[in-house]
Amino acid sequence: MLGFGLLFLGLSLIKGAIPDLQNSSAVVEWITKFSPDTFLSLLGAICVGGVLTVIFQSSSAVMAVTLTCAAKGLIDYPTACALVLGENIGTTITANIAAIGAPLGAKRAALGHLMFNLIGVIWAVILFNPLLHLVSLIIPGATRGTSQEILLTSIPFHLAAFHTVFNVINTCIMLIFIKQFEKLIMFIIPLKRSEQNQTDLIYLKAGITTTPELFIEAARREIDRMAGLVEVIVSKNLHALKTDSQKLFERTIEEVLLKEKASDVLEYKINDFLKNLAHEHLSRDMITEVMSLLDLTNYLEKMADHGNKIAELLKKARDQKAFDDQDYEHLEVIGVKVKNIIKETRLTILDYSLNKEAAIDRALEREAELNEMRHNFREDKTSRIFAQKQSSLAALTLYADILTSFEKIGDYALNIVETTTGLREKYRDYKLFMPFAKTNNKKEGYSYAG
Repeated sequence: MLGFGLLFLGLSLIKGAIPDLQNSSAVVEWITKFSPDTFLSLLGAICVGGVLTVIFQSSSAVMAVTLTCAAKGLIDYPTACALVLGENIGTTITANIAAIGAPLGAKRAALGHLMFNLIGVIWAVILFNPLLHLVSLIIPGATRGTSQEILLTSIPFHLAAFHTVFNVINTCIMLIFIKQFEKLIMFIIPLKRSEQNQTDLIYLKAGITTTPELFIEAARREIDRMAGLVEVIVSKNLHALKTDSQKLFERTIEEVLLKEKASDVLEYKINDFLKNLAHEHLSRDMITEVMSLLDLTNYLEKMADHGNKIAELLKKARDQKAFDDQDYEHLEVIGVKVKNIIKETRLTILDYSLNKEAAIDRALEREAELNEMRHNFREDKTSRIFAQKQSSLAALTLYADILTSFEKIGDYALNIVETTTGLREKYRDYKLFMPFAKTNNKKEGYSYAG
């Protein structure tokens, strides 16, 4: 309220400071040089609007000045429209200043703001007269003349409508080419090599903005990056399961180990940032949010550890030739299941519009399916060993350990959904009920706790 009051006070002072210069031949002559009768004069008027906006640091203030000058007859309607186009470009300077020292995403957003308006002005310049005619069709009334009705009523209405129509049309056009627009921004500001390091924080970087609420959102995005590493780890393990090439297998296992180390470093950096943020003056709700985010990083780090353990067990099993084709087939099935669970779990980290009840129900259902799959595959392996009358206790242990690690990843995924939705009590009730609802074997049961 106070900010708006100061804004309108400033606009009032600007309006009162502009003298009646209609009788000044020098000023009138200078103003008419920017009348958009020619292409160069149109560009000149656009540049004047952009420069004025940069100086005032407020497109609203410059728009008010433009309306006032038009109402006093200092500039005609087409010139005022050209100034408005320039103001749309000049208003982007604030975002670009704020992006100085900000993360890569912020710089791209600021550039997108500039390019959005710049591209819009380009087509508006090409279709300037048809655009003026379209506004006249929407808003009736004359825009040429010196009567009080035209200067104080018709021109201001037309000018405001021109500003609105330009932005609406420009938005509709850019929505059609949003993918191409994204590629253009990515081409202008590419990902630097130093920023390709998976252990570097991308979103949690101190810029001009130091609002704790924004850091919470940035932390969520960093945590989603960490979840992406876990998903890659599981995918690499699936590749290791399917490949017949020993060289490719060893390289894939090595990549899993590197990803797991990267997740450890990323967890440390995120936790360190969040712990420092917790010492700021935060509300109770925000402190609770910070603690929840710390839990998420802990769960994800443990998921990465289990992914790393799976890779090491696969390497040992391959060296010992402990598994047959059916074993690898079953491990691939449960691995794909876990990968899909991770994908769905990541949706709960950033999607605030997600139905929490539906999300936790779906997570509980997936967890029950995963536990049942682990149990069935282990029983099948045991039955095949006894049927073959072979002493393969080491093979069974390796196989069971891999199944357990996959199941543990699912457990932590459930914990993430539970934390992000805040429906821990429902999870507990389900945990107490489902072991007896799903199986009659109380000894085996199901383990839902991470």
